[in-house]
Amino acid sequence: MHKTPSKWLITAIGFFVNIATTLMMYGQPYYAEQHRWTIWQMSVWQMAFGVGIAISAVYGGKFVEKYGADRSLNLGLAGTLLAALVGIFAPAGWNLNLALLLTGIFPNFIWPATESTLMRGENNAGVQRNVLKYNLGWAGGSATAFFFTSKLASYGGPNFAARGLFGVPTLMCILALVLSIAFMKKFLQIPDTQHPVETNDGYRLTAKDRKIFRRLGWIFNPMGYVILTICALLTPQFANKMHLNLETSSMFLSVFFLVRLSCFVLFGRWKGWCYHVPMLLSSYFGLAVALLIMMLAPNIYIHMIGQVILGFCLAMGYQASLFYSMAGSETKGEHGGGHEAVIGLGIGIGAFCVGCGSLFAQHELLWKVMAPGIMGITVIICGGLAMYSLTTNLSFWKKRG
Repeated sequence: MHKTPSKWLITAIGFFVNIATTLMMYGQPYYAEQHRWTIWQMSVWQMAFGVGIAISAVYGGKFVEKYGADRSLNLGLAGTLLAALVGIFAPAGWNLNLALLLTGIFPNFIWPATESTLMRGENNAGVQRNVLKYNLGWAGGSATAFFFTSKLASYGGPNFAARGLFGVPTLMCILALVLSIAFMKKFLQIPDTQHPVETNDGYRLTAKDRKIFRRLGWIFNPMGYVILTICALLTPQFANKMHLNLETSSMFLSVFFLVRLSCFVLFGRWKGWCYHVPMLLSSYFGLAVALLIMMLAPNIYIHMIGQVILGFCLAMGYQASLFYSMAGSETKGEHGGGHEAVIGLGIGIGAFCVGCGSLFAQHELLWKVMAPGIMGITVIICGGLAMYSLTTNLSFWKKRG
C-alpha cells in the first residue's frame, strides 16, 4: 500500500493559485489608474467578476461531486493558466479585463476540489486543522501577492506593467498544475469517513443544527468580501489620500491581509470560536467599524488600526463559513462551492458599492457618504440576522441547557 503524500502539498497548490488570482484581481485598480479609467468603469468589470464567481462556484462544487476533485482541479488550473496567457497576449486595455472574467470562472473549479480533498475523512478536530492548512495556503498567497502588487504594476510603464502582472501568475499556475497531476489522485484514495460533529462542551449537533450554522456562515462571510472589495478597489485613492507613493502603496495597505493570515493561525488552534454566534455577530459589526475608520482616517496610522480590525473580522467570517461547510458534510464539494459562491456575491456587491459611490459621492464625499451608508445598512442587516439566529437556534440553545 502506497503512503498518502502530505496534505501540505494541497496547501502549496492553494498558495500558488492565489498568488496568481490576487495579482489578476487586485492589479486592476492600478492598471485602471494608469489608463485613466473611471472608478465606475473598473467596478463594472469587478461586478461581472463577482457574478462569474457566484455562478461558476455552484457548478464547480457539483463538478467535484460528479467527476472527481482531481478532474475539477486540473480543469480549473488549466483555465486559470489560460487567463494568465490571455493577459500576456491580448491587446492592451482588454487583456486585464478579459483575464479577470476568466479568473471569475475557472478558479472556482479549484477551491471546492482542494477544500473537499483536504477535509476528506477527517473528524471534527481534523477539519479544524486542515481548514488551517487550507487558509494558510490561499491567504498566504493572497497576502504575498497584494504586498507586491503596486510595485509590479508600476514597473516598466503601463503596457509592460499589465503584462508583468501575468508573468508571475503563469509560472504559479504551471507549478500548481505539476503538483496536481503528480499527487492529486493519491489523496482521493483516502476513505471519506463521516464523523459526528460536537461542540466544545460535548453537545452533538444534528443535521439540522449543522445546516443552520452553515447558512449563518454563508450569510456572514459575503459581508467581509463586500468590505474587502471596497478597500481593495480603492487602494490608489487611499494612497493619494494618505500621500503614499503609488508604487509602494500596496505594501502599506496590505496590513489587513497579513492580520487575516495571522488570525487564521489563531482560529486554527483555538476552539473557543466554534459555534459561538455572539462572536460571529460581533465580527460582523466589526467589519462596518473597520470600514468607517479606514474611510475617514486622517493618516496612515489610524488607517492601519482599521486594517487590523478588518483583518480579524475577515478571518472570523471566513473561518466560520468554511468550517461549518465542511464539518460533518457528506457533499463537501457542493458545500465548498456554496461557500465560494456567496463570496462572489460579496465581491459583486462591494464593486457595485464602489461604482455607485463614485457616481453619487465625488471626491471627499466618497469617503464621507459611502462608509456611514454601508455601516448603517450593516447594522440593519445584522439586527435581522441576530433575530434569525436567535429564533432558528432556539431549540439548539435549549438542548445545550
